[in-house]
Amino acid sequence: MKNHPWIPLSPQSAPVHSTPRSGLCRNVLKVLIGTIIICGIVLVILNAKVAKVFSGNPLDNPHHEESSTPNLSPKEPAFPPLFKESIYPPTTQAVGLQSLVEYDPRSHKRLCYRNYTSANDVIPDFSQVGYESGDKEIPENIPTMVTVSPVVHPLDDTERIQLAIDHLAKLPADPHSGYRGAVLLQSGVFKVSRTLRITQSGIIVRGDANGNTTIVATGKSRLVVFQVVGNGRPMPRTRLSAEITQTYVPVGAVQVQIDRTVARRFHVGEEIIVERRGNQDWIQEIGMNNLSLYRPERASGVVDWQPFKLTFTRRIRSLDEANGIITLDIPITNSIEQRWGGGRVYPYRFRGRVDHIGVEHIDFVSEYDADIVSLDEQGEQYHSDGAHFEAVISFERMVHGFARNLTARHFNNFVSIFNHAKWVTVENCQYLEPVSPLEGGNRYAFYISRGAELTLFKGNYAEHARHAFIIGAQVTGPNVFYNCTAEKQHGSSEPHHRWSVGGLFDNVRSSLSVQNREHLGSGHGWSGANYVLWNTMGRTVVQKPPTAWNFAIGVGGIAWGCM
Repeated sequence: MKNHPWIPLSPQSAPVHSTPRSGLCRNVLKVLIGTIIICGIVLVILNAKVAKVFSGNPLDNPHHEESSTPNLSPKEPAFPPLFKESIYPPTTQAVGLQSLVEYDPRSHKRLCYRNYTSANDVIPDFSQVGYESGDKEIPENIPTMVTVSPVVHPLDDTERIQLAIDHLAKLPADPHSGYRGAVLLQSGVFKVSRTLRITQSGIIVRGDANGNTTIVATGKSRLVVFQVVGNGRPMPRTRLSAEITQTYVPVGAVQVQIDRTVARRFHVGEEIIVERRGNQDWIQEIGMNNLSLYRPERASGVVDWQPFKLTFTRRIRSLDEANGIITLDIPITNSIEQRWGGGRVYPYRFRGRVDHIGVEHIDFVSEYDADIVSLDEQGEQYHSDGAHFEAVISFERMVHGFARNLTARHFNNFVSIFNHAKWVTVENCQYLEPVSPLEGGNRYAFYISRGAELTLFKGNYAEHARHAFIIGAQVTGPNVFYNCTAEKQHGSSEPHHRWSVGGLFDNVRSSLSVQNREHLGSGHGWSGANYVLWNTMGRTVVQKPPTAWNFAIGVGGIAWGCM
């Protein structure tokens, strides 16, 4: 088993990423990204004051960051956010101490990405995440079609709100906007005891933006207040699949090559799945075949990794049948290599998926039993009741959704995006005063789980979370956390386990970890690959996994890097 030494780094204040075109990062990058030092796993741009560095192995404590994050004064980024506007392909092959991301000299608005390996790997273009792939803003002018008024001393408004949603679902959608309209919950207090489900496209549930709309979640069941969910599942057409013929498809690639004799099976504009296989040889190469060796005394319950597939849902932008070259709309965020299992592409259909759904301008409060308390690691008392509403909203089997200007108080978690949800934006939401046990599976404030892609979390805040901004197992990117803050943390923001790929933390103020979690959990192992931390502030741990890279660029705070 390889030993991964910990190397103290000199943190900085610079950014790295390429965010969505959704108006996040409109400012023009006026500074050319400076010299990048490739230090084993980490590239750190030396551009700011050196922060205090602590030695030691953070893995000695799974919650290696301090339980309470000090207030951080605002800082001027050394570089503007990378989150916006980019071009393909990189204009030159630059390996080593070169700028990885810079403005194209022919344009003041676009970024170009340069290779960081001789195999043409590049930092992926993150610019197409979030609602409408970043091409459109979340709409402001969708008309209210149904209004629900609060009642004095409400007992349970669940049925009234659900009936309003169901009534709107029967109305025709506007052919231009794609929306049927909005359900307005007027200023006041509403109580719900069951989950409200939105299962049809083109629906917005909004509170009074100028008032104070509050939903109180009652009862002892661990439910979600709003469930946004479509029907069915993707139907792969694997009989039309074609093997990828390249020996190596680099990180950030937008082209894959197949046998030209089968290229006519595919069509421009068609939705496809790019599948990357990881075989047993690869599992062994990355050291996940015998996780009990990390801590033999804690081996009980640890599960070694088995071969698995990563899937990227994409659309064919162009097709060169003569050469079998498929150009994708969005880059892939993990290399595909024949010796580790190779890959294939195949079309798919997803007829039951819903689209254009949002929830906005509402405060949520969960009732809980205030008599249930526990002591945290510092011996301080906190409310630990776990028998109450679990979360505010979940998105699954849908595209082009949003949650904005929401506040969650006393919930365990806030929002989860999973199960074939794509192009979702969560914006300007606050996770406050959570109530739950401080143990595994709890206090995941803003959560991307398996099956979700191309999500954007922008301008969100969390306090007292265990993992404020978190990505689950085998999540494929690009995914972005931008301009988010976590305080008073009981753990770090992070890819959490089992090789999620292609995430960006841009201008995030939080403890951050991208590392080999080894035996923790049931064998979390390498939590993330091909991640970028750009202009972040907070206690930071970043490691380089075998066969992939992670980047910490412009990190301010306390940082560890690993070769």
